Amino acid sequence: MQTTIRMISSALLFAAASQIVATAEVPSAHKLEATVIAGDWKALAENSSGDAVGHFSRAAANGVMGNYRIMKDEFKQSRGGEAAIEEFCARLLKEAPKNGYARFVEGVRLYDKGETEKAIATYKKATELNPKFAAPFLQIGLHYGQKANNRTEQMAWIDKAIVADARFCPAYVSKGVAYCETGRRDLALDQFKKAVELLDTANVSTGQPLGQAYYNLGWMFINQASPDNDKGIAMMRKAIAADPWTLEAYNELGIALKRKGQFAEAVATYKEGMGKGAGDATMYFNLGVAEYRNGNSAAAKTAFEKAISLDQGGSVGGQARQWLGRM
Repeated sequence: MQTTIRMISSALLFAAASQIVATAEVPSAHKLEATVIAGDWKALAENSSGDAVGHFSRAAANGVMGNYRIMKDEFKQSRGGEAAIEEFCARLLKEAPKNGYARFVEGVRLYDKGETEKAIATYKKATELNPKFAAPFLQIGLHYGQKANNRTEQMAWIDKAIVADARFCPAYVSKGVAYCETGRRDLALDQFKKAVELLDTANVSTGQPLGQAYYNLGWMFINQASPDNDKGIAMMRKAIAADPWTLEAYNELGIALKRKGQFAEAVATYKEGMGKGAGDATMYFNLGVAEYRNGNSAAAKTAFEKAISLDQGGSVGGQARQWLGRM
């Protein structure tokens, strides 16, 4: 069974409300540069000053653009909710009406509210105000790919993001995803390799962007026509080491381990992922196969039954039923 590749930047499309955090001490220029290259808004928030860039990064880290998993605890503790985000965006625009970061924050808020046309117009305004800021270019590209299904515009805007900042890792990941979705896997592999190289060059050693970059590269090795399971295993382990919450990596790592006959290790991998919250029907099905191959029929039966309960009318549930029938 296979899962899908993931976009680092897709997290920017979703919002969760939270309060603004305190300003952190300004770090070295190199550290700030590394977080910008990675598109790691949480790290940028922890290491930015009180100017417009600092306001932008703190807004991102507090859920205006943040990954929900990272932000969920802050979201639960929020005292202002959506109203606090509305107030923050209004204040930021008032203080810095010609700042591209402020416009970008507003664009994300509008997109999350479903005001798509206004959001795209706001993103475009952000690109005019700050043509070297890659994120709004990329968000427009993601919109055309995910919502409008316009591949030509999608790739054009992703390329504009790369022109704006050739070091911006999420743009290469998104371009790789677009290539993969259209069957051009050789080109996708090159883009994922480029993303990892950029992060390595910037000395980014942990975090969600790095975890997803390694995951996407590993996915390509595992799911190509002639799988390179050894490289795939190495990349998935790096993905988990960089960000243990890269949940898809546990499933793909388990698949590659099963192919190599390392069934006990595959079982342990699936269970580790489930312990962190993974556990869809595909994961349980793959666990069942690994348990069966490892000689534990009772555990396999339990896993297959769970897969069926999670996907009663789907293909995964159907395959689990077939395995139970053979057992």
